[in-house]
Amino acid sequence: MARKQQRTIGPKFIMFCASVFIFVIAVVILIFAVGLRDSIPKKSGSGCGKTQDALSFATEIDTNPAETGEKPQSQATEAPTEASVIPDPPALPDDASYNISPAEDAKPANFGFTYEIRKNNRDDSYSSNPNENAFSFGRGQDYTEVKGITTFAGNNYRNGFSYGTARVTMQTLEQVWSFAIGSANGFAGASWTGQPLIVTWEGQTLKTLGVRDEFKAKDTLTEVILCGSDGNIYFYELESGNRTREPLLLNAPMFGTPTLDPRGIPMLYIGQGTVSEKNSNKSAAFAVNLCSNTYQTIVSGKDYTARRSDWSAFDSSPLIIEDTLIWPSENGVLYLVELNTSYDAESGTLSINPGDKVKYRYSGSGYTSVTQAGRRAYGFESSVSAFRNFLYLTDNGGYLQCVDLNTLKLQFVTDVGGDSDATPVLEENGNDGTVYVYTVSQTDQQDLSLQNGYGYCYVRKINALTGAVVWENRQFVQILDPITAKNMKGGSKSTPHIGHGTIGDLLICSFYGLTVQTTDEEGNVNYTYGGKIMAFDRKNGAVRWEITQTGGADYVSSPLVVYNARGDAYLIACDREGGMRLYDAARPGENALFALDLGERIDATPVAYNNYIVVATTGTTEQCRIFCLKLS
Repeated sequence: MARKQQRTIGPKFIMFCASVFIFVIAVVILIFAVGLRDSIPKKSGSGCGKTQDALSFATEIDTNPAETGEKPQSQATEAPTEASVIPDPPALPDDASYNISPAEDAKPANFGFTYEIRKNNRDDSYSSNPNENAFSFGRGQDYTEVKGITTFAGNNYRNGFSYGTARVTMQTLEQVWSFAIGSANGFAGASWTGQPLIVTWEGQTLKTLGVRDEFKAKDTLTEVILCGSDGNIYFYELESGNRTREPLLLNAPMFGTPTLDPRGIPMLYIGQGTVSEKNSNKSAAFAVNLCSNTYQTIVSGKDYTARRSDWSAFDSSPLIIEDTLIWPSENGVLYLVELNTSYDAESGTLSINPGDKVKYRYSGSGYTSVTQAGRRAYGFESSVSAFRNFLYLTDNGGYLQCVDLNTLKLQFVTDVGGDSDATPVLEENGNDGTVYVYTVSQTDQQDLSLQNGYGYCYVRKINALTGAVVWENRQFVQILDPITAKNMKGGSKSTPHIGHGTIGDLLICSFYGLTVQTTDEEGNVNYTYGGKIMAFDRKNGAVRWEITQTGGADYVSSPLVVYNARGDAYLIACDREGGMRLYDAARPGENALFALDLGERIDATPVAYNNYIVVATTGTTEQCRIFCLKLS
């Protein structure tokens, strides 16, 4: 019988086993090390952008898809890892009272400011409101009694273009519906600011609306309301895009954002953005009855008491407190109007009977009654913000004014660095025991420290109870058109966003006409026209990250940030070449998570209702459209 051969373990097999063992151990160690690295909190200022001194230029991050100017593609990229949620600062005590104590450099006399108050069309002048009130606004989140976005930037703090939270899994944008918007007199679509409203109607109020019967039969209706540059107001059901009623023609081009009565009363207020007749300076502010689908004039901008005589539009989105309308105009007058609203939800009757119109007007050094190069202009294009009984307004002359709502006495004046069309945004901070107001500016003025054709715009954080500037950040802008060489403005006319959740320490701002600084291989510094979205550290103004685009793809649309339940922040950026991009707002990186081309220029600000986003394009033809998209 043959003897079985005895098997032995050779050296090669031992070496192979040892190699496999070492490889497995190395993989385990590597996985552990990566997990440990990601669990270590990052220092403030770390991320995609380089933290800079508040007055220095940030490093360029070019997110344009191609130097050839190609439109963004509908394409997704991998998302970054989770960022930490940063708690909001605590609110101020409800039972505390607040007074304004102007800083030395914010006293109105420093800027030659005086003010007076008129009532109706009488010539009598007052130093205090003859109809003195005892109004006090609540916090921004308590502004409206209805579900949705009822005014520009959501509320009296002007700190939100989104309602609710979104469930985000795929990190994509998908078009749900779109419709063409008309054109008239060279205007089409939705201009700046052009933010739609989205509101949910329910109960007896829904039954009284002037909507089609099919919608009255429902329990709830979430309605999109868009005021167009063509003079029409458009109405759609949010999810389906079906028209809830026929467009309402006002025969007045509308550029701004309407305001719905925050008490849930179906009365809409919208202003005229430009004159509807040639060689006319007649503009008006309107009230639109959403039960009868009729309208009436509330205020005429052609007001002989106005300091400014060559322009009288109403781009501002008003506020309403109790039954008083607060509406600034580009003629340089702040109007307080007693509405005398009467609404019976059971019978469906709604009316207003405007009473006294109390008018605040101001004057200051360097202002002129007609537009002149190099001079300050009267007028408010931005919307008014409010904390308790104090109003905050930025004007075309480059100043922030704080006015007591009840007495209409001027409290302080702060220089914001140039024409400020962007709306001031308010932030309560219980840790610091105060309120802050954030402003941005634009300019067409040459800075003498720079070469010809360049200036600076400014982002400023200001103590809202003293007017003192906490920090500022200036950005390099181009004030000569690269094609025509004519003087133009550059900077920001977009309302900033105060971050929450994963961007709870950031302020997000958008810019147009900015000078993008680049360096070639030989070390030469070059400047290119473009736009940026920038994140600033709210404590010190340092740049935390930036998104840069060259050419015409700059930004006048305000940044929209949508949050999920955890607090993850998603930035939706719309540019003037029709691009719409989705970013992780905490760490946007060099590429968008998703991008779409909407085909036409976007000046208007988008608005969000949970996962739905609505925005309209602008131009001069009927190619302009309103879009509803879903963030998935």
